[in-house]
Amino acid sequence: SVLPALVVMLGLTLTVFSAMVLASISAGQQAGAWARVGADVSISAAPASTVTAADLSAIRRAPGVRHATAVYAARSNGLLGASLTGAGSGQPVGIAVVDLRSYAALSGDTPWPGFPAAALARAGTRPGAAVPILVTPGIAAMVAQARNGARGSAGALRLEDYSQSVPVRIAGTITQTPAMPGGGEYVVVPRWAAPRLSYLPAPSTVLVTGAAINARALRAVASRVLPGSQVTVRRQVLSALAATPALRLSQGLYLGGAAAAAGLTALAVLFSLATSARSRSAMLTRLAALGMARSQALLVGITEAVPMLCAAAAGTVVSVWLLAEVIGPVLGLNAFTGSSLPVAVRPTWLQLVAPLAGAAVLAVTFLAIDGARSGRRPLAPALRQEEAG
Repeated sequence: SVLPALVVMLGLTLTVFSAMVLASISAGQQAGAWARVGADVSISAAPASTVTAADLSAIRRAPGVRHATAVYAARSNGLLGASLTGAGSGQPVGIAVVDLRSYAALSGDTPWPGFPAAALARAGTRPGAAVPILVTPGIAAMVAQARNGARGSAGALRLEDYSQSVPVRIAGTITQTPAMPGGGEYVVVPRWAAPRLSYLPAPSTVLVTGAAINARALRAVASRVLPGSQVTVRRQVLSALAATPALRLSQGLYLGGAAAAAGLTALAVLFSLATSARSRSAMLTRLAALGMARSQALLVGITEAVPMLCAAAAGTVVSVWLLAEVIGPVLGLNAFTGSSLPVAVRPTWLQLVAPLAGAAVLAVTFLAIDGARSGRRPLAPALRQEEAG
């Protein structure tokens, strides 16, 4: 059974690897679409326009909208970015101003980590006290390093612009969030502190989530309440990524390879079992002659495939893990995702179990049919034929 098990292992490995790559590309495209939009729909107001409470209320009434929130966001390399200063040094940072309640509800509808609204709550904050903010891990490390270098002489942490400065304190860290889906170094400021940062404009972006948003109706509402706004729908971004010619060609090649590997695996299983059909039939005949019921003898015959399948399964798991570790990082699958985010190639239990289960079902079916055919032969003539042979 060594050679058939080796062939089955190679076939299963190719099948699982193809499925693993296709699943990784699909997951990478999903992540890329989220990284571009941040929510199911993003509505950006026209330049010099802002989002009012009435505008937001009208968008929330659009068909299929579950959550909607207005945010202000600026990148660290833009003109409206801010600077976080402390311990005699400053760091340009992006800034996002959010409404805690609606933003936390919307974040729960996205794959981003949950938003810790309680950390930025206004309760207990004295007038004029430092404003609680969330920062990225990179900023938190920079602040900690600066304070350690200052040896106790670090100044208060402040968020500054050209004309204003407000004391802030780090209330927690955040890695990814809908308002800043592209990442970078940024801070998140609660909306209730916006009056102390009067240089910041009012919200100019609306983020929307919902499982069944009517994109056409939402565009109509956005055009009416926010003339000149730009509406970006995540589903459409994902469809555009999946429709690229290079991706279609690669999917065809991977699917063709998986189908060929699965076919060769099936042939290897059948060939292995067919070559031992004569000895298996003789064994079933002897067991029946010794008084064992034909159904019990059939179950014993089915166990013949167990060693081959176990060896193939163990080899497949090890081979797929090695392929994911060695080849996965150099495949460069982010070329198919429209994002610079790295695409992890990792097998799932379903990808491993499904081909193995298919091979097992094929083997058991073949053995059951062969055993049933052998069991229909009269016992005495079969024994005489075996003795004569």
